[in-house]
Amino acid sequence: MKKKEDARIPEFQSLEEEQKYWEARGPLTEEHRGRINKPKSGQRLSSFLAVRLTGEELSHLRDMAAEYGVGPSTFARIVLTNVLKSERVLPKQITVEQLKDVLSTTRSQ
Repeated sequence: MKKKEDARIPEFQSLEEEQKYWEARGPLTEEHRGRINKPKSGQRLSSFLAVRLTGEELSHLRDMAAEYGVGPSTFARIVLTNVLKSERVLPKQITVEQLKDVLSTTRSQ
């Protein structure tokens, strides 16, 4: 019987170390044997997006979500879909205050 490879992700000392790790093991490598998760009967199709946030950004996202009475994932999805629907050209970097302005403008429409 083949021994199962240790699936734990190590702790990285730098971004460069993490980048090298994922370049060697990520889904774009030739050896990657990924699988497509097929929905169960009655389950809606959906895709997932992982987003890296700092602790401060995540706290702020949670606080804003609480103001709207939803969870942080739901709030992030609402923000993203509203911005995508508005078809606005956003700056490459946006502050939380600018994001609030975009949301309030989108919500009022």
